[in-house]
Amino acid sequence: MFRGSLDLYTKVTHFKSLPGVETQHKNIDILVVWENTEGEYSNLEHESVKGVIGSLKIITEARSLHIAENAFQLAQEMGGKKVMAVHKANIMKLGDGLFLQCCRQMTSRYLQLTFEGMIVDYTTMQLVSWPQQFDVMVMPSLYGNTVSSVCTGLVGREGLVPSANYGHICAVFETASRQSGKKTLANKNMANPTDMLLASCIMLDYLKLHSYATSICTTVLASMENKDIQTPDTGGQGTTLDAYKIP
Repeated sequence: MFRGSLDLYTKVTHFKSLPGVETQHKNIDILVVWENTEGEYSNLEHESVKGVIGSLKIITEARSLHIAENAFQLAQEMGGKKVMAVHKANIMKLGDGLFLQCCRQMTSRYLQLTFEGMIVDYTTMQLVSWPQQFDVMVMPSLYGNTVSSVCTGLVGREGLVPSANYGHICAVFETASRQSGKKTLANKNMANPTDMLLASCIMLDYLKLHSYATSICTTVLASMENKDIQTPDTGGQGTTLDAYKIP
């Protein structure tokens, strides 16, 4: 698992409504920040006896404090007003309880931000019924994967949302979803490249090449309403190559 080997402990995905993409909910603007290497994704499983599998969920104070600080700092930088910690501390009182406690500790450093906690299953229901209530969300690994999948559906579908993974030494930029749909479109010139194009913009910003990032992002977003360019998954008539040839 490359995220673990590169210690890319923070994953950040910005889910935002895109022009020209028809969705049930409008004005979505949610930043999801999640821990990328611990929790259920620690890859610590064993078979104690045949047919009985044990899987360890690892939550550390150091990593939880770090991911919480990242979320609060991003909220402040982006003009956010509220940080929501997603957890299951009502059941996993020690592991998720520690994560929630670490998030609460950040409130003393960011007094201008509101903080709330929400149980993960209730969160998913609220996301599909009233997503506009969410601003910046922070959570352990498995919940991040689940919440990100829900948010991808809120803004359209896979193929539209870029994502970033950050560590102390390096960063990796990718698409937000697992792209199961794109696999079925392989070699058909129909897959939507919007997420990959926007991921390149995040990478350019990370490299402090802001003018190039802004130019590409502005052009991609301006093209979203041009159905001659957009791929069929967003109601267009274009191909993958058409989208890459945005004027």
